Amino acid sequence: MVTVGPRKVRIDRSGQRHLECTTARDHGLFEPELISVTGGVPRLMGLIQEQHRSPRLRAGTIATILGLALTILLRPEWLTAESSESCQKTPNKAGLSVWLSVDGQKRRISTTETTVEGLLQEQKVALTALDRASPPPSAKLHKGLYIKVVRIERATVERAIAVRFETIYKFSHTLRPGTKRTIKEGIEGEGTQTVEVWKKNGSLTLEKVTRTRIDRKPADRVVLMGDRTLMPSRGGIRPRKVVSMHATGYSAGPRSCGKHADGFTSIGLRAGYGVAAVDPRVIPLGTRLFVEGYGFAVAADVGGAIKGNRIDLGYDSHQEAIRFGRRTVKVHILD
Repeated sequence: MVTVGPRKVRIDRSGQRHLECTTARDHGLFEPELISVTGGVPRLMGLIQEQHRSPRLRAGTIATILGLALTILLRPEWLTAESSESCQKTPNKAGLSVWLSVDGQKRRISTTETTVEGLLQEQKVALTALDRASPPPSAKLHKGLYIKVVRIERATVERAIAVRFETIYKFSHTLRPGTKRTIKEGIEGEGTQTVEVWKKNGSLTLEKVTRTRIDRKPADRVVLMGDRTLMPSRGGIRPRKVVSMHATGYSAGPRSCGKHADGFTSIGLRAGYGVAAVDPRVIPLGTRLFVEGYGFAVAADVGGAIKGNRIDLGYDSHQEAIRFGRRTVKVHILD
């Protein structure tokens, strides 16, 4: 192929410039043979003489050679001293069309890369040790492939926290049963938590406390409670749990418990003040309780209507039970 025509410059996707040449065949001069012309007319004439010895050129006509010479004389700018490499045929690679989703953006890309890793490098997408690409970087590209990059972040932070104080109950014979009085207010302590924080594409996915440090201890609150007969008068006790319950007063007689009432609870205690009927699935039988507005009690009885968050508080007389009536109370579960 004799290069005799004007050159076109093609710029590929990477910005590299390629020179495309017009050949003698395009101008109807003679059949193509791979000839790159450099050095002007003398070099071309030498090539023509060299080709004259080939059977193909001898089969041509003198007009073909004259036409070539005339073309060169009229358009000498078609011949340059550029390197033959600049006029060689450049292969045209067709790019693959794939999809890339990264950093909140989804875009369609045409690429000549063959792997996911190559594409990410081409698009200047860097992966950290925690980031994930799907398909993995080693996967081969194919038309229409959807590539998703998930950014994973892990950080360790420290947070200041308040350390809750506890309430200690002490029994007092100077208070009426069921009443209480705070004699010392509690003070919250201070602490520091070390938290491991995980994020996926910028959104919080997990927080895990790895360490808790107490910087200042809390001061407990002390409460006096009216004592009757069931609890010791000295010392203190910490409630395991405090719950809000629907309470009803009852007595051991038939008017509260029916005609078959014998005055004893299901665990054998005599019914009366300080005995509570509960749902054993909520409060196990034998549990000691302190009921605000009532006093100390033992979960010692059950009832057909006592289900869930309900409690019946025993009294020694039906009149006392009627006066208590129905109300919502706070029940301190002591053990």
